[in-house]
Amino acid sequence: MLKLRIMFSKSGTAAYLSHLDVMRTFARSFMRAGIPLRHTEGFNPHPYLSIAHPLPVGFTGGREILDCEVLAGDAGSVKDRLNASLPAGLEVLSASAPVKPVSDIAYAEYRIAYLYDSKMPDRAAERLNAFFSSPVIKVKKKGKKGPVEINLPDYYKSVEFSKVSDRELSAAAVMTVANAPLNPIYLTRAIFEDDLRPDFSRCHRTGFFDSDMVPFV
Repeated sequence: MLKLRIMFSKSGTAAYLSHLDVMRTFARSFMRAGIPLRHTEGFNPHPYLSIAHPLPVGFTGGREILDCEVLAGDAGSVKDRLNASLPAGLEVLSASAPVKPVSDIAYAEYRIAYLYDSKMPDRAAERLNAFFSSPVIKVKKKGKKGPVEINLPDYYKSVEFSKVSDRELSAAAVMTVANAPLNPIYLTRAIFEDDLRPDFSRCHRTGFFDSDMVPFV
């Protein structure tokens, strides 16, 4: 038996696959590739597959993490064999033995594109950087018992906006993932000034970091 950590990307139309869809797709791809997975015992066995901090539907990811246990084979061949079986939008970047436990993940980095149908307001990036530097930004978050109020800066390490064009801003956000990770869509929802609120946003997760901001592998 071999424990493996699969680093993969999720792009294009695969962004609209749910977490369960991605899990099923990988499980079937292992079967098609002829790589036997270890399964749970019992009446309804399931393969030992787990994805760290699954992406919300509609998000893309550059270095997503899937841990698994295979019964035969070697890490060197898994990447090519899986890529030959995966659909467009899912691609294995590497396969190797895990170095750190997933519990060591402390932060996730996102790149968010904010798109405007018409020309964005003057000094938009500067105004948004000033807004998100505030220590108190109250937003409503869905809870098990209904909406709850949270302080948004408690959930991110940094947020920085920069201008891409007259109709696009880019935000680099480092979000905490401890306890209950916050969907970065709340960054957009917190923008209350009508002229700064984008008409559309697109979110891409670039990867994970440990508590020392070392890229997680």
